[in-house]
Amino acid sequence: MTISDLLVGFIMAIRKGNTSQTNFNISVIQGENASVIVVLQENATKPSTSIQSDHITVDTVEDVRQLAVLNVLILIAFHIEKKLRTYTNQYILNITISDLLVGLLFSLSAMTVAMNALILRAFHIERKLRTYSNQYILNITISDLLVGIIMAIRSTVNLFRKWIFGDIVGHFFLGIQNSVIGVSVLGIIAIASDRYVATSYPILHFQRKKKRIAHLVNGLTWVVALSFWIPITTIWNLV
Repeated sequence: MTISDLLVGFIMAIRKGNTSQTNFNISVIQGENASVIVVLQENATKPSTSIQSDHITVDTVEDVRQLAVLNVLILIAFHIEKKLRTYTNQYILNITISDLLVGLLFSLSAMTVAMNALILRAFHIERKLRTYSNQYILNITISDLLVGIIMAIRSTVNLFRKWIFGDIVGHFFLGIQNSVIGVSVLGIIAIASDRYVATSYPILHFQRKKKRIAHLVNGLTWVVALSFWIPITTIWNLV
C-alpha cells in the first residue's frame, strides 16, 4: 500500500461522513501506476447534498482542520511519490501550498489577537503599568489587535475565494486596514522619537513627561492615518 492509497482512503472516509454544502470540490487525478492526488477547487454551481457527493464543507472549524490535513497529505504524497510530480500536478502543488499558507496566516492572526488582548487585560488590571512610556505601547497594542482581526478576515476571504462580509464592509475595509497598519507604523515612530528626545535632551524630556502629551501623540497617529487613507480608498470607491 502506497501513500497514495492511504490518501484516497482518508478522503473517502471524509466524503462518506459529510453531507453538508460547500464551495469546494474534491477530485482525484489518476497518474501513472494508479497514483493519485487531491484537488481542492471552487465550485461554480450549487453543490449536491447527497451522501454520495464529492463535496465537503468548510463551514466549521473541524472541516477547516480536515482541509489542512488533506493539504499536508498532498505534500507528503508529492514528497514520497515521484511519479506524482507531473507537469499538471505542479499547479495542484501550488494551490496546496497556498491553502496551507492561508491556514498558517489565520493561526498567526489568532495568536496576534490573543496576545494583544492579554496585554490590554494587564493594562486594565494593573494600574502600575499605566506609565507615560507605556501609553505608546498601549496605542501599538490596540492597533496590532485590530491588525490581527483584519488579517483573520483576509484569511477567511482567501479560504472561501470570495468576499462574504457584505458590500458595506467591503467599501470601508481597505481604508480601515491601511489606516490601522499606518497607526502601527506611526506608533513605532512615536516611540523612537520619544526615546531620542529622552537620550539627547533628558531634562526637556523629563519636564514634558506627561500622560496628556502621550495621549495627544497617540491620538494624532490615528488622525493622520485615517485622514490619509480613508479619502484615498473609501471615498474613491464610493464615487
